[in-house]
Amino acid sequence: MALSQNNLEARTAEGLPWLVAKYPDMNCEWLVQNARSKNLQNRLGFAVTLAHKASNNETLLNLENALEDSKLAKLDSFCRELSEGERRWLLAHRSAEAEKWNLLSDLRPETLRYV
Repeated sequence: MALSQNNLEARTAEGLPWLVAKYPDMNCEWLVQNARSKNLQNRLGFAVTLAHKASNNETLLNLENALEDSKLAKLDSFCRELSEGERRWLLAHRSAEAEKWNLLSDLRPETLRYV
């Protein structure tokens, strides 16, 4: 549900990769299926990629690959509504991980405090 929010509190959004890293043995099939049914696979994929890179947990690679198979082409933000100025700035300064998932975010694995 957190991934579907358009204005999730920033610290909560930053905590999503931590959840993925902390619980890598979750039911990935259910998670991917539900993310796809709500068109949230890019947001989830971004959180998984951040968790994978920040924690060096190779078990997350399978989940990342499963989500990448159904990546959406549309440009989205990571749980936040953006002004036009923010959109332009993030488009120019987004992280490689955000670009991979067609998202506007400056979150990077090295800036995550909790993973």
